[in-house]
Amino acid sequence: MTKLENSKQCDCRDCREASRQISFGLTEVKFVGIDFDPKTIQTQQTDLNNQLQNQWQILKDVQTSNGLVFILGRFGEIQNSRSFQEFEPPTTALDSDFGGRFLN
Repeated sequence: MTKLENSKQCDCRDCREASRQISFGLTEVKFVGIDFDPKTIQTQQTDLNNQLQNQWQILKDVQTSNGLVFILGRFGEIQNSRSFQEFEPPTTALDSDFGGRFLN
């Protein structure tokens, strides 16, 4: 093998496990709603602030008719040992994780 061939690493599961590569990315998602209601806004604001202090990050905010929904994400080590290429899409809606709820 040449130096160039030796420097390239295969991305197969066996090579990744052998090299113990650690991948980081989005690991959790959470939705936090804020209603523009004087009775509830303070507690919802406190909840959102607590989530931010616990390493959650705002990914997106969506305006609703009576407030906002914050989409929060937490990043960390990805524990999945299978690569993206190894996943095969379901052949029918009944084979999916949704149990056929989204049939046309």
